[in-house]
Amino acid sequence: MITEQEIRSTFPMLKPPDAARLANAANKNKLNIGKLTAAIETAAKVLNYVVGFVQGSVELIKCHYRVLLREVATPKEWHLMHHAKRRRTRHKYENRLARRLQSIFDGRRT
Repeated sequence: MITEQEIRSTFPMLKPPDAARLANAANKNKLNIGKLTAAIETAAKVLNYVVGFVQGSVELIKCHYRVLLREVATPKEWHLMHHAKRRRTRHKYENRLARRLQSIFDGRRT
């Protein structure tokens, strides 16, 4: 039987209500503190892998989005999107190109 104090001493970052719920779940599934620690470490490793995979996917999508924006932009629009002095102007051209790209995805050619 695992107590809330054992959980809080093993995992000091847990808040008391979370430690109580974890102790109840561990006792319901007849886990000892070693098995519980191993399960949490395994879950953390899996979660770390998934987060890395998602980060890589987002970076890839960002790269492809940039390439697509470059394809629909004129050289002047691309330059102003990146190098205009005012943020408002950069944002205006960024939105303009994003709308143009979205209209191409929707099947409307502008």
